[in-house]
Amino acid sequence: MGACVATDVLEDNRSYIKVDVRSSVEYLRAHDISGAPCTDELPYELGTIWPMPGGLAEYARWLVGDDVFIRQMNKDTEEARSINCTACGYHSCREMANAIYYGFTRKENCIHYLKDSVESQRRKLQYVAEHDDYLDVYNRRALIGRVEALPEASEYALVDVNLNGFKGINDTYGYSEADKLLVQVAENLKRATAKYGHSGDAGE
Repeated sequence: MGACVATDVLEDNRSYIKVDVRSSVEYLRAHDISGAPCTDELPYELGTIWPMPGGLAEYARWLVGDDVFIRQMNKDTEEARSINCTACGYHSCREMANAIYYGFTRKENCIHYLKDSVESQRRKLQYVAEHDDYLDVYNRRALIGRVEALPEASEYALVDVNLNGFKGINDTYGYSEADKLLVQVAENLKRATAKYGHSGDAGE
């Protein structure tokens, strides 16, 4: 949530920030602007609306309602927000979200939040293990695995792209520009294969 910010200096030369959230809210609503679901904690008293006391957490809640806090529990769908397993000790997910807001509990006490977090981390680690960290395409091991997993009776084409004369590009324009060219080639291959196939770096 963006805001109009002004800095004043106190008598002892310490500065503080005044945040005019009203202007930001009016702008967001007038231009129909929205953002991705909130995934991080909103720190309390990260900033204030002058001259009113309080923190950004309170005013984010005023702007978007309780959903901003229940989203922190990885509950981005109505189904996820209505599991209501009571394992946390609360009668509903929304009741727990309110308790988190008031500081009575933590999102880590939700078993489904922990399971979702572990699964999310597992997917991230798998992605890192299977992809070239610079080109963002499958690495050699993962690419070979995808090919070997194809059914024997299936029809497919294997295209091997070799960039000839690349050393000349390195020598003429430098490694930085050459790397940018590699990234662009990788992006083109990903777009070309996004719907029906896979792309990767088959180099050693």
